[in-house]
Amino acid sequence: MPRKKGQKPVSEEIRNRWLRECEGGKTPPKIAEDEEVDARTVRKQIDKAKREREIANARTMLIRGALENHNGDLLGLTTELENALKSHDEELVRALRDKPLCKALREHLPRSPIWRGIDKWEQLLQSLEDQKAKFIETTVKQIISKASRHSKIELVDFALNSVVRNRIEKLVYNPQLNLDKVATKDSTDGRKAILCERVSCAYVSQEKLQEIMNYFQGVLNNIDRSPECEEMKLTFAKIQRITSNVIDELTTIRLRQIVPGRCKYCPV
Repeated sequence: MPRKKGQKPVSEEIRNRWLRECEGGKTPPKIAEDEEVDARTVRKQIDKAKREREIANARTMLIRGALENHNGDLLGLTTELENALKSHDEELVRALRDKPLCKALREHLPRSPIWRGIDKWEQLLQSLEDQKAKFIETTVKQIISKASRHSKIELVDFALNSVVRNRIEKLVYNPQLNLDKVATKDSTDGRKAILCERVSCAYVSQEKLQEIMNYFQGVLNNIDRSPECEEMKLTFAKIQRITSNVIDELTTIRLRQIVPGRCKYCPV
């Protein structure tokens, strides 16, 4: 019904006051009498105030739920990042950083040391991979070159990379493990298979067996004492320190339960 001519509009503040008075026990006719307005106007405005309050409450609940979900997503990402860093999974870390959610976390925490730490972590991890690749290539070439002088040895070229890599990774990543010595096993053609790091890397006749075993043990010993391997250990130690520092920051965020700041994906 259109407002009567000369009748003043009822403001939101007034109708909310009428609603509070009504809920406090005052009847619409009594409110109308005190306000010198029609009781029907009071009832209508009280109903309107109730609808506005319900809409506001529903919106508040919706926003609260959206904020909780957004905050939970950000906290879940900190766990994913932590697990990827612990496993030294550079590809996974890079994939996580490319996610919109990670960019959102960075908007929330633009000055966090997490981001500088991950940048440095990636650089060092790539440097370590480059160091390993170069050392493996050089060592395998040396093995092939020296072994070619022996007419009664058959190298398994593709296995040599695995032998050198396994040895390096044991020395660098798990120095507490015992280092395997060169071993042998029988082959089907009567020769002996040379086992380095439990990988068959060569086949040799019985008469040359001890000589070749000594040669490959010397190769392993040289890897163990190489300056390149010591340099890789230092690089990995730096990676571990950075990993620990970044994980500490991620853990702090998670334990606080609320990610501060804002991003473009925030519900409000």
